[in-house]
Amino acid sequence: TITVPSSAASGGYYGVIRFENANLANTANIGLAASAGTLFLITVPGQLTEKLTLTQFAIEQNNKPTSFVTSGKLTVLTRLDNVGNIHVQPFGTIEVKNMFGHVVTVIQFNSSNPRTNILPDSIRRYVYSLPNKHYLGHYTVTASIAWQQGSSNIIFAGASFWYVPVWLMLV
Repeated sequence: TITVPSSAASGGYYGVIRFENANLANTANIGLAASAGTLFLITVPGQLTEKLTLTQFAIEQNNKPTSFVTSGKLTVLTRLDNVGNIHVQPFGTIEVKNMFGHVVTVIQFNSSNPRTNILPDSIRRYVYSLPNKHYLGHYTVTASIAWQQGSSNIIFAGASFWYVPVWLMLV
């Protein structure tokens, strides 16, 4: 049983309960010990603030932001900062449009079940690979990310890149 003190401020709290072998102190050799744990998230009612800010949205290649690509795999990097006092589960979509405005890829943002949390006072990094397609030209990537069902708390972000294959530059 977890009992929250009456003096606890409202917001989100989290912790881990770990279970491990109690006889480790009696061993003379160095060894590995297994342990199991469970994470718990507690919400103390009251004045709860759910707020995310976008700290980075970029197209990356080999873990480096880029806007001009000639070959290789691309990823979309999103970093969100939880500046509220409760854990949140962001969700949304990332769209990739070509230079003619046609949507070529849609990625569901944080669509795992259950969704991942961002704890208070922490930044979480999300990286999504763009599918292997025959890209050519200018592309725009936009994201719409919400964190509270049925509210107007939405972050809009955008980035763009040029994809010009090496063979085209040689021609």
